[in-house]
Amino acid sequence: MKHIHLLLLFFFFASYCFGQDPIENKSKQNTFSATENITPPPPPPPPPPPPPEDDFFAGRGNETSRFPGCESVVDKSERLECAEAKFLEYLYSTLEYPAKAFADGQEGMAVVQFVVKKDGFLDNIKCVRDPGHGFGQAAVNVIHKMNEENIRWIPASMKGRSIDILYTLPVRFKI
Repeated sequence: MKHIHLLLLFFFFASYCFGQDPIENKSKQNTFSATENITPPPPPPPPPPPPPEDDFFAGRGNETSRFPGCESVVDKSERLECAEAKFLEYLYSTLEYPAKAFADGQEGMAVVQFVVKKDGFLDNIKCVRDPGHGFGQAAVNVIHKMNEENIRWIPASMKGRSIDILYTLPVRFKI
């Protein structure tokens, strides 16, 4: 028993001299000390700057599609008015009033939509508002006739590039 006491006394003395307490050492291994200097992770990088706005609709070179025949007019607004007048002239000279509607004294307005393609031809021709009496079909026939007669529109352009554009056309039938 004397030897055990001496052994324990030696063990405690050695741990005291070398700064190691076996009981305290175990508790230090399992706990986190708030006094330790731990550097926090760096903040995330700032977000990238927004891309420069390239306003596709701004700038010169934007033109709407138009009916051919006024390319010699220099002023843009006058050229557009001329093309509109020529288109209406073609439209009403080619438009066939439905015979039954004419005999019955019917009037109305059909609305036709079509796409002016990059090559100037018309595509996706459809009547979106048909008052009946054959007015919608008569309006669609006039638009189809432009393709049959090889009439090519001047396509719309944006920033110097030709683009497809949807065109909505009201056609009034009046006796």
